[in-house]
Amino acid sequence: MARKASRKTLIRKLDSVCRKIVLHRDGWRCVRCGLLDYEGGRLDASHVIPKKRGYHVRWVPENIKILCKKCHLSWWHTDPFAGAWLEDLLERTDPDRLERIKTLNQEQTKSFKDNDLRELLKELEAQL
Repeated sequence: MARKASRKTLIRKLDSVCRKIVLHRDGWRCVRCGLLDYEGGRLDASHVIPKKRGYHVRWVPENIKILCKKCHLSWWHTDPFAGAWLEDLLERTDPDRLERIKTLNQEQTKSFKDNDLRELLKELEAQL
């Protein structure tokens, strides 16, 4: 009988699969400065609604954007107007995604059990 993956392993896999989905969606580019990196090593998956504030949306691709390390650390986490910039960008390029992000944090928070994580991993892997 195969051993079930630990919760920590499931979370790492979910983070990795989500990152791949978003890298493909955003064209392997930083959405702010346009840095292109097909290796992905200089690009971060950054959450619009922070993981600590919205654990239930941690693996929702609409809630994730690709930023280069410089934009992620020295802009997104320090500039109080970064959120407004992103909202303007999405309003012009992907208004449906913007609406989804606005409603995500209002949805009922969900506590994930290990089986929930396994199901979510299957769903996300199917998107790849």
